[in-house]
Amino acid sequence: MVFLSCFLLALSSNLDNIGIGVSYGIRRIAIPLFSNLVVALVTTAGTLLAMSLGDLLARHIPAGLAAGAGSAVIAAAGVWVMLQTWIKPNGTCTPVASPAPEPRKVFELRIRSLGLLIRILREPVGVDADCSGRIEGREALLLALALTVNNLAGGFGAGMVGIDIPLTAGLVFVLSLLTLAWGVKFGHLYLSRWLGRWASLVAGLILVAVAAYEFFF
Repeated sequence: MVFLSCFLLALSSNLDNIGIGVSYGIRRIAIPLFSNLVVALVTTAGTLLAMSLGDLLARHIPAGLAAGAGSAVIAAAGVWVMLQTWIKPNGTCTPVASPAPEPRKVFELRIRSLGLLIRILREPVGVDADCSGRIEGREALLLALALTVNNLAGGFGAGMVGIDIPLTAGLVFVLSLLTLAWGVKFGHLYLSRWLGRWASLVAGLILVAVAAYEFFF
């Protein structure tokens, strides 16, 4: 059951990758292996950090309170993820205008904006700012940060309830690589569009199920 909890948490953390990959596949936007590795490394690091912080907090409060609070955080994260199912993305690609000759500064301003990272999850095609048809370099980093922010709460709660951190992090890394690559590959299939549309709902339900299991058992 320890492995099952870790696997379900890692799977729920990466189901957004399927939706995003399908979105890119439909529009023939490629994600090279290096970019996929960047996404997997950043999201795994974020999971490690969030779970470690949750575990650290749990060590300083009563075990019952830690389990209850951690389960509540995981469940709340699941509800938040499910709500994203009803947010319809904008599927158009519009090149970003560059009125100023310093695109690096423009990019850094976007990195600082939490609102932008959240919008990326709603409109993942927007990461391809130059409409090149490839997610590379800074675009891959921006996508990775957006996915990491979306998974922090669930990871923090998982750390509080004592879910195995190294095993979960390893599974997050492997599943991140697989789900994003598979999503892009099968993005042209009609069934994959349905899967991508409901990936957030399934991820949220899995998180709620993990929260319930950790609380009651």
